[in-house]
Amino acid sequence: MLIIDFKSTPKRAFIHGFLKGISAPFMLFGQFSAPPKRKIEQITAPNLTAKQALENDWKVIGADFYKVIDTYGKETSIRNKSK
Repeated sequence: MLIIDFKSTPKRAFIHGFLKGISAPFMLFGQFSAPPKRKIEQITAPNLTAKQALENDWKVIGADFYKVIDTYGKETSIRNKSK
């Protein structure tokens, strides 16, 4: 690909070309290896109906709500005791 930058000064154009020329042998004789191959584990989906999956999701969400409410209650009771 050829890109011409008409805004470049002759000095910058020379430096750009010189550095491209220096890097050419590296690109020609350099060793480039691919990164190590990652092992992908197979995931199996549980055999649940949509209703069972939604029930489980709501149970988890409900448990999270109870944790937040409990934590908030402890924080507010500590703040009220310190007043």
